Amino acid sequence: MRKYIGLLGICLSLGLVWACEKEKTEPTVTTELPDPEECDSTISFASDVTPILTGSCAFAGCHGNGSAQSGVNLSNYSGVVAAVENKNMVASIKHEAGVRPMPQGGKLSDADIKTIECWVVNGMPNN
Repeated sequence: MRKYIGLLGICLSLGLVWACEKEKTEPTVTTELPDPEECDSTISFASDVTPILTGSCAFAGCHGNGSAQSGVNLSNYSGVVAAVENKNMVASIKHEAGVRPMPQGGKLSDADIKTIECWVVNGMPNN
């Protein structure tokens, strides 16, 4: 009986270790961004990026304030910066392999994607 209890303890321990390791291995995708010379340096978070995200991502039930699916809140500057830095946002909106494509209802326009990419290339200014 002790043998079985010991074996059960080992199995449970291995399962716990496996579960913890599984949680830590969230993939980070490296996506290619446009050359800074291809970007408009006057892209504004408030005027250019926010309207794209508000219309396609940052609303109730998705990534809006109060609903923030998967911990991603795209309704404010700090949330968007965190999504770019930690959650593969650019790769997701480009529908690249290895990430969940966003938005779920279909891909953003190429112009909207480039606006967001260029904002990132410009250093994600809060203007």
